[in-house]
Amino acid sequence: MSIKEMTPETTQVLMVDIQRKLFATMHNHQALLRRCLTLLGTAQLFDIPITGVEQYPKGLGETHELLQPYVQRNFTKTAFSAFAQTDLVAHLDQLRTASCKANLLLLGAESHVCLYQTAIDALKANYRVTIAWDATASRYESDRELAKQQLIAAGCHLVSVEMVVFGWLKDAKHKHFKAVSELLKAH
Repeated sequence: MSIKEMTPETTQVLMVDIQRKLFATMHNHQALLRRCLTLLGTAQLFDIPITGVEQYPKGLGETHELLQPYVQRNFTKTAFSAFAQTDLVAHLDQLRTASCKANLLLLGAESHVCLYQTAIDALKANYRVTIAWDATASRYESDRELAKQQLIAAGCHLVSVEMVVFGWLKDAKHKHFKAVSELLKAH
């Protein structure tokens, strides 16, 4: 799938495990936060559904407080793959069916564990999976690099946040261009 096929009309966002206690342990976590804020802020401007999942929030904390306002619906899980959570799958499938949102855009942590397993299971569930790679993290960059190789081999498409947001805008004359430019400057 090319970036041109991932339009606001066909896309939903799934944010995986960007939680308070886990977040601080991530390699380059401040850059991760900036990229997530830009992507989620842009998705919100375009009315793209944003779903979140949290891995055992009792132990790892809730979704990072700066990201919580963007999440329209949040699910908790203990399995590493979000697709093991049947109520989450039903929610994503409902968005896919009712709103033609077959493109699943992922961001989150850890790249080689929960994000990886979620992406693989999303492919098995016939989603077109794209990952905003600069909005992902692991504790160790070597784990993230291995995940990248495996995700590409499995059929996931890896892009940058800026590729996504400018792909959605398509033109500097777009009504959201100024707001997205401000998001990029702020983060």
